[in-house]
Amino acid sequence: HSATMVKLGVYLLWRFNSLIPILDLLVLLGAVTMLISSLRALIEDDLKKLLAYTTIASLGLLVSLVGKQAFDSASVFFLTHVFYKGALFMLLGCFYLGIKTTKLAEIGSPFRYGTMVGCATLLSLFSMLGVPPILGFFGKEFVLKEILKFESPLQDYILLVGLLLSVAVGFKVIFKTFFSKNKQQVILPKYISFFASALTLGSIFIPIFSKYFFGFGLWHGFNYVVVASLVL
Repeated sequence: HSATMVKLGVYLLWRFNSLIPILDLLVLLGAVTMLISSLRALIEDDLKKLLAYTTIASLGLLVSLVGKQAFDSASVFFLTHVFYKGALFMLLGCFYLGIKTTKLAEIGSPFRYGTMVGCATLLSLFSMLGVPPILGFFGKEFVLKEILKFESPLQDYILLVGLLLSVAVGFKVIFKTFFSKNKQQVILPKYISFFASALTLGSIFIPIFSKYFFGFGLWHGFNYVVVASLVL
């Protein structure tokens, strides 16, 4: 649901983009949505709500990209978000199944739910942060390519701050979970761990087969956008 259903509105904006009279307003609304939602996620201590707020932030970013008519970048980030956020919500289900709460302070280390769950959670968060060479890195690179043009300075600066806040949210989740002292083992059925972790594979393999998914390669050489993506 977080990765597909909520994007239907963005898809409609995308399809009927030529009928929207004021695209700059669309960029501004998306940017403000991303900023407010990222701030809200940063102060949230319930992982379920935190992921929901970051989803709203991602939708705001996608609306801005559609408003910029940056359809290649939107398509890459669209699929990037599908795999890392879908996986994180599925893995959140594993945490809830094991301890009946979604509070960050009580989840503990994801590795206590099993190696598969721990690795999948870490890879999904890395994709959210844009760590190379997984899909999230390329998604963030394509987004930064549009933002750093500064064609709409106000909107682009807001988007840049929103992106920085989203990265901060990712680091917050990693710190609160993987560095938790609570490592007491939680036993989950193997098939649940497997299916909850399966979406993570998309973040690994789509960059390899990107031409089949997007019609173009994701790597365009080392440039200032790559440097900015690595820094951020």
